Amino acid sequence: MNFFKKYTHYTIDIRDNNKINQLFKIYSNNIKLIIHTAAQPSHDWAAKEPHLDFGINANGTLNLLEAIRRYCPNSVFVFKSTYGDQPNQLPLLKKRLVGR
Repeated sequence: MNFFKKYTHYTIDIRDNNKINQLFKIYSNNIKLIIHTAAQPSHDWAAKEPHLDFGINANGTLNLLEAIRRYCPNSVFVFKSTYGDQPNQLPLLKKRLVGR
């Protein structure tokens, strides 16, 4: 079974709230899974550009979460921070959020 037949890639900056909402509005409840891996991995770069780094990580994540709340509240949201190697050593726990 090919799980990627229906995959379409969109190059959108997650800080662009209007474009995020436009995309989520198009697909709405057909969106079943969002995997968020947008954090950039360089601590050195983050230290040199803290406002840009924060905007990508925090504001971008907020834009995604709000779009999910508005357009596909029953979808699954997976957030993976790319900072450092230590998270790879932690056990993976599967949890379903309820009462959203």
